[in-house]
Amino acid sequence: MGHAQTDTTHKNSESKDSQCSKISARILAFMATGEKHTAREINIACNTDNARKYISDFGIKYGIVVNREWTDNGNKLFWLEPARKEVAL
Repeated sequence: MGHAQTDTTHKNSESKDSQCSKISARILAFMATGEKHTAREINIACNTDNARKYISDFGIKYGIVVNREWTDNGNKLFWLEPARKEVAL
């Protein structure tokens, strides 16, 4: 019985990893234009609710530099430099 639970846990973990990779790829593709976007815009465009976490992971896990800038109205903008457009995970 414990073995079946371990198998299920492993499958769920693979599923989650695969889903995270797909979301990361969508966000990177969306940001590849070099345009500046808020986390909310990225969330909407990439069908996620945690763009800031993924953007943080880009730097921590993959060494991808995501530029950040605060606007006058308090929003934070995120973008990739053109040289970083084609990044493989």
